[in-house]
Amino acid sequence: MINKKRLVKTFIKLVKIYSPSKEERDVSEFIKRELAGLGIKSVYDNAGKYIGGNCGNLYAKIKGNVK
Repeated sequence: MINKKRLVKTFIKLVKIYSPSKEERDVSEFIKRELAGLGIKSVYDNAGKYIGGNCGNLYAKIKGNVK
């Protein structure tokens, strides 16, 4: 079931973060912290270096379970 209050609260936090194109690091760090709080490890690639941005793409892998 979707927790609508939590979803709205998280969305509001995200849209309040200043993040113009190529300056998304603060949003990315917010997401990285949220994932870490859930026990999910994430890593950056170096794409930002090639496009003149302040961060790369953020990747997280979550193990699935096939039944």
